[in-house]
Amino acid sequence: MKKQSVFQNKAKADDQKARLSRLREEWKAFPAALGLACVCVLLGKLLPIREDWMYRILWICDCAAIILCYLATWLLLRRINKKYNDRKLPEFHASLMEKQQEVEANLEKAAARVERRLQFAWVWYVGVLLLVCCNALLYVPAKLWLPVLLLDIYILWGLLSIWFDREKTENPKEELSREEYPVIHELVDRAAGTAGCKLPIRVFLGGNTVGIVRRPAEVWILLDAVTCAIFTKQELYHALLHEFAHELNEDTLRSLRIERELSRWGNVKEGVLTSIGGYLLNLPVGLIALDFTLYDLFSHRKRETLADAEAVRWGSAQELVNGLAKLNAWAIFEGSPIPELSLYTEYAGEEPRDDIPATALRLYKEMLPKKREKWRKRLDVELPPRVSTHPIFRQRREAFGVETYTFEAEETDQTYLDETNALVDRAGKAIRDQMAENYAENRKQYYLDRKVLVDKAEAVTDWSALTIDERIELAKALAVLEPELQETAIQSILTDDPENVYGIMLLGTKRFRENDPACVELLKKAAKENFNFVEPAYDMLGDYARCAGQQELLEEYRAEVAEAVQGAWDKQEDLGLSWKGKERISENDMEPERFARVRDAIAERTEGKLAHLYTVRQDTAQGVCFCYLLDFRPELSKEEQHRLYEQVFLYLDYLPDEEYYSLEDITGEPKKREYLLSRVPGCEILLPHDNGDVTGQTQS
Repeated sequence: MKKQSVFQNKAKADDQKARLSRLREEWKAFPAALGLACVCVLLGKLLPIREDWMYRILWICDCAAIILCYLATWLLLRRINKKYNDRKLPEFHASLMEKQQEVEANLEKAAARVERRLQFAWVWYVGVLLLVCCNALLYVPAKLWLPVLLLDIYILWGLLSIWFDREKTENPKEELSREEYPVIHELVDRAAGTAGCKLPIRVFLGGNTVGIVRRPAEVWILLDAVTCAIFTKQELYHALLHEFAHELNEDTLRSLRIERELSRWGNVKEGVLTSIGGYLLNLPVGLIALDFTLYDLFSHRKRETLADAEAVRWGSAQELVNGLAKLNAWAIFEGSPIPELSLYTEYAGEEPRDDIPATALRLYKEMLPKKREKWRKRLDVELPPRVSTHPIFRQRREAFGVETYTFEAEETDQTYLDETNALVDRAGKAIRDQMAENYAENRKQYYLDRKVLVDKAEAVTDWSALTIDERIELAKALAVLEPELQETAIQSILTDDPENVYGIMLLGTKRFRENDPACVELLKKAAKENFNFVEPAYDMLGDYARCAGQQELLEEYRAEVAEAVQGAWDKQEDLGLSWKGKERISENDMEPERFARVRDAIAERTEGKLAHLYTVRQDTAQGVCFCYLLDFRPELSKEEQHRLYEQVFLYLDYLPDEEYYSLEDITGEPKKREYLLSRVPGCEILLPHDNGDVTGQTQS
């Protein structure tokens, strides 16, 4: 069902700001375009243009070549779009799997293909640039020199924009000095020396675990505070060996190249003022973005395997495996439903907290003895995803020939412990400063608004006294925070309405978070009954099957997911009016009983504040869709309109797929009202009378 969210206004405002910023960036290239065109014109003054017919022929040929470049770009882009954009998801997915096999089978060949794409891009760029410069230089015939010059400047503006509109990489704010963290720096230096890294090295707080970033003249090491705190010195050293192996294998250099080229070419096609010249760069831009992205994605796992092999050759396989075991245990912990680490709790205070990493570390250490065996079992049975940046833990452990591992090795060097504790405190202060930027706004969204619902839920003594809509809203608000109370709310929904799709999805999601096998049938049913739940339900099914080691379920998921998601997309695309007069719409002919049920629900949820309510039947490729269009009273505030709209949307959203609906707010759009009434004269629904009765559908 089509949704106009309450956040649309904010998104539009952000989009406007982004466009203004983009326009400011585009003007940077204009002086260069003007200067280059003027240089070409001055050089052209030295040529006997008006006297020699040869220059006229050259100018005509040059113009023809530029036109051919535009034509070739249009034709090739159309072919590329047809190849990729017109494909259905199953086809596209199959082609990606073929690309993955190709890249993983031969990294060198795949890298060479990427290089050829880049070479073609530069040849194309230089060729087009020379053609436009020659056009400005010749500017024949003489009577047309001014418009020709202006057009050449405009084209050059777009062509030169790639040198002025590039994303800049900023240094992380938290650099770790050698004086404050001597032990950590000693480990970094030792690992760099073992790997033979000669470049200057800087150490920063950041990243998710331990990472390495190559800059043109130096190497950055990014350290996550909690990761360092759960590692021993030897485990951190071996993690650093793995990262420096990427430097030895030139993975970091290749990533830097990809980053720089994508930054250079990536935004060209988005130009507004530079669109004329920028259009000529769409072809190389598209090829570079696609091939670079796919190569980077599909080569990652193989490059990680090669880096593992180097790290084991330089050090201890057991230490590397123990460190990896801790990283995976931490990842499982972070993915668990923990109330103390929810956004609700993090934003509960009036001021930003500075102890979030320390709290997470404490909870992890408390949970580890209780969950150790469950986590170990998961790591031992986990199945590999089809696409990932790293091999899974079991694959890496088996590749090293290591049978046993531990999550609980602890460091005894007090100096190292002091440094990692200081690092955790520093990370907490950095997070606090980051949260402070928009704290009031985020606190309202994540805590204050939700607290109203949580308090209301905690005060409920009889769930059956609430409407199904209210119970759904409260059950959603209780997720993670109050698992037992949420269970009560969900069960009350399904007791009164066993086929309620939202209730089924909520219960399936809760069972998934609890790693309960019962989630499978619940998620399957939710996806089958309502296409809005297809993507989230299948995402959870795939994750559960993989983490539980259920190969049969995983194969079933992989066989179905592309078709299922494509079907949901098709339904989403078909629902709702396009206002182009091409829809097949007619009078709503829903069965009277069902129509009355929906009509009454909409009337109840809009609280008598509608000026008009319209409905039509729309025949789509996916089946019949019943469209409802709300026209609120003009005196209502935008916030009140959004609130009422969301109440209606929630009701329609959880209805099963046998009843397709779309919802739209047409308040303040009289042309849409006229369009509806002209196409379907009987589309208006009479609103409730003062006594609360609803008389039904009638001719307007």
